[in-house]
Amino acid sequence: MKLYLSKVYNRGPAPCITINNKIKNLIDINKCKDSNKLANYVLTEFYIDRRFSQQKIADLFDVQHDTIRRWLDRLNIPVRSQGDSVSLAITKYHKNLFSGNLVEKAYLLGLRCGDLSAQKHGRNIRIDVSSTHPDMLRLFEDVFSAYGKIGIYPKFDKKPLITRFHSYQWKIYCDVDKSFEFILKKCDRIPRWIKEDEKLFYSFLSGYFDAEGCLNISYNKSNNSSLLWTIHSTDKHILKDIYDFLLKRGFNVNMKLAKEADGIEYNKDYWSITVCMKIQVLKLLKNMKLKHMEKIIKHNLALELINTSWKGADSKIRELRKSIKNGVRKCVESAKKEYVKRHPSLQ
Repeated sequence: MKLYLSKVYNRGPAPCITINNKIKNLIDINKCKDSNKLANYVLTEFYIDRRFSQQKIADLFDVQHDTIRRWLDRLNIPVRSQGDSVSLAITKYHKNLFSGNLVEKAYLLGLRCGDLSAQKHGRNIRIDVSSTHPDMLRLFEDVFSAYGKIGIYPKFDKKPLITRFHSYQWKIYCDVDKSFEFILKKCDRIPRWIKEDEKLFYSFLSGYFDAEGCLNISYNKSNNSSLLWTIHSTDKHILKDIYDFLLKRGFNVNMKLAKEADGIEYNKDYWSITVCMKIQVLKLLKNMKLKHMEKIIKHNLALELINTSWKGADSKIRELRKSIKNGVRKCVESAKKEYVKRHPSLQ
């Protein structure tokens, strides 16, 4: 069945809409009693009532995307703005409002000051992080799956900043609603409402440590053991806020400027804060509520070893390090495999 639209110019044939079997299977065209209005009825049903995208309608009619736009204009059907179209595309999955819990909010802001990225995506907000660490990917899913659908895809950095860093990684993301606007801006200082409440501060610190912190357990044959709690970052003011907070509570904390970290030189000043007394590290971890499984496992191992003579600690530490390294390796390999699968030209 062919439907002809009115001409805009006097030359050439009138635009034609073909109602094919795909269309007839989706819509009952007999409901429209006026054949002169059938084109308007069909496109209004798909675009306005069913909220199909222009591209989806183009696929149904076997025409180009731009053709659908011209048809909508000819029929005076209001075209959605780009923001509305993006929002519609990402709102097919239900999104829950943010809980409003201040402890959770403080933790999320800590994560945001670390690894998380957040930006407006249509009328919603997209939160994402790239990582080669499976525990960080699991953390992200655990934290945000209650608020929206989790998506993940492989990435490849052709020019990694540090050549020894893995070029293949996973990007995991979640589209959440406007109740997460507080996470859009990355703070350069810890908010006052967090600093004024000890529970909220530890929650923020937990999120920041999950993103940027390192818990190192070491042991040697001379029975010398150490438990090191460290955060490396270019966020000088945030580290200074953490340093002041811990110092006031009796922790022997050290803050210093480092030209490099882990043998890597940075363009910006690189700072670190450290707590190295085992009893104090364990006290600090007890007050924190970590969600990063690798760091939780290290904490539990430290608790196990601190109450013994650390006999056999060396093998347990080596086993843990090997497990973490293998986890990262498998994560990178799976990202590479999936990336190559999606980009056959690389094979």
